[in-house]
Amino acid sequence: MPNTTLIRLLLLCSVGYIAVMPVFSTEVTYIFRIPGLICIVLLAFQNYQHAYPKYRLPLLVIFILCMLNISMMHDQFTFDIVLSVFSVFCQLLLIIICSTIQVDNTLRKSIYRISLLGAAVLTIHSIAPYSNFTGTFTAIYLTYGFSNSNFAGITTFLIYSALCMTSDFNRKRSTFITLSVCCWLLYLIFLTNCRSALVAALLVPIAMIFLSRHRLPNLLLYIACIVPFIFVPLYLNFTDNITENVEVMGKGVVSGREIVFRLYLDRIEEDYQYIIGTFDHIPFHNAHNGPLSYFISIGAIGTLCVFGIWIDKLRRCNTLATSSNAKCAVFVILSVFIESCGEASLFLGGFPSIAYLFIFYVMAASRKIYYE
Repeated sequence: MPNTTLIRLLLLCSVGYIAVMPVFSTEVTYIFRIPGLICIVLLAFQNYQHAYPKYRLPLLVIFILCMLNISMMHDQFTFDIVLSVFSVFCQLLLIIICSTIQVDNTLRKSIYRISLLGAAVLTIHSIAPYSNFTGTFTAIYLTYGFSNSNFAGITTFLIYSALCMTSDFNRKRSTFITLSVCCWLLYLIFLTNCRSALVAALLVPIAMIFLSRHRLPNLLLYIACIVPFIFVPLYLNFTDNITENVEVMGKGVVSGREIVFRLYLDRIEEDYQYIIGTFDHIPFHNAHNGPLSYFISIGAIGTLCVFGIWIDKLRRCNTLATSSNAKCAVFVILSVFIESCGEASLFLGGFPSIAYLFIFYVMAASRKIYYE
C-alpha cells in the first residue's frame, strides 16, 4: 500500500480518536487506535530498510528493558500495557523512517484537508455540554472533554500548525480558509489556558517568515531539548522556596504539578529501578513530564535511548533543512519538546500526537513541500 494512503488512514484514525475520546469509553477508542497502529506497522515495514540510521542498538536496549520489567511486575499484566509498550515502539519507528518519505502535493493536500476535519471536530467538542469536563470534574477552562486542558491546548496546537504549514497561501481561497480556521483555533487554545501552546502557536507564523532565510542553530535545538530534562528538579526546587504564587493567564505558576512529580518519583522503590525503571503502577503513564514518564518506566538507560533517537533524528533534519517549511517543522517539534515539560502524552505514542509529530518530522526531513 502506498505511503500516502497509509499516512492518510493514520491521520483519519487520529481524527476519529479525537472525535470519540471525550464521549465514549476507552474500549471504543480502540476502533481507531488499533487500525492506526496497524498503519504504522505497515509504514515501518515498507520504509525501515531505507532509513538511515536505523538505531538498532537503542531499540534493542529499550526492548530488553521492557521485557525485563514485564518479568518483574507485581501488578497484573493487561492488554493496555501491551498496547502502551507497542505504541511507544510504533512512535519511535515513525521517527526513524521519517526521512524516507517526501511531502508531495497529494500528501500535502491530504494533511491539510484532514487537519480541517480535525478542526471541525474540535469545534463541535468546544460547544458540546461536556466541553469543560475532564472525566472526573468540570473545569473552568476548555477541555473538549479530554483528561485535562493542557492536552486540549496541545492537540489544538498540533492541528493549527499542520494547517499553517500545508496551506497553499498563493491561492486566495485557501489563504482565507486557513486564516479563518487558524484564528478560531488560536481562540480555542486561549480558552484552554494552555499558556505554552498559545505562545508557540503565535510564534509559528513568525517562524515561517524568519526561517525562510535562517536556520535554527543546533545549540538552540539542544537547549530546547534539554529543558524537559531539567524542568522537574528545577520546578521542585522552585516550589519549595516560593513564598507567593504568581498567576499568569489565570493560572498560578505553582499549579500542583510538584505534587504529581513527587508522587511519580515515589514509585521508585529500589535503587536499581533508577537504572532500569519499573512497570508497576502502569508503565508509560502520563507523569506530566516527558522524560519523567520514561524514567519511571524504563529508567535512566531507557530514557537516554528513547530521547537519543528523538533528538539525533531532529538534529539530522535540522542540519539538512533547506526549505522554510522544513525549518519551521523543526521549530514546531522543538515547541513540542518544551510542551513536554508539563504534558508527557506527546511522547508516549498516544493519539493524535503520534500521527502529527510524525508528520512534522516528515516535513522537517523533506527538501520542500510541493504545491501545484
